Amino acid sequence: MRKHNDSGNLFAAASAEAPLGAAIAAQNPTDEERLRKLAGEAIAAGMLPSPRASRLWGGPGIGAGCAVCGEPVGREELGFELELGAGSGERHFHVRCFAAWDVECQQQAAAE
Repeated sequence: MRKHNDSGNLFAAASAEAPLGAAIAAQNPTDEERLRKLAGEAIAAGMLPSPRASRLWGGPGIGAGCAVCGEPVGREELGFELELGAGSGERHFHVRCFAAWDVECQQQAAAE
C-alpha cells in the first residue's frame, strides 16, 4: 500500500529540500535501486534526457510502454508524460519510474 504524508497527498511530500522524485522513490526503497539503474541506463543510451524536459503532464495512463521499465502504463494507473521537444516525441512513465529517473537526473546535475 502506498504511503501518503499527513495531508493524504503523495505529492505534498515533495519540497525544495526533498524533490518529487525522492519523495516518491522513498516509499519502496527495495525497488528504487533497480529502477534508478534502469533510468541511468536509459539516460546513458540517449533514450531519456538529463536534465528533464520542461513539459510534463500527469494523469491516467494510456497503455504506452514506460520509458524506464518497459511495462505498459495502464489506464487504471497514474502516470507521467514527458514532452521531449520539437519533433522528438514524448515518453511515458509509471509514477515510481518517473521518480527514479528524476533522482538520476538530479544526481547527474549535481555531479557536473
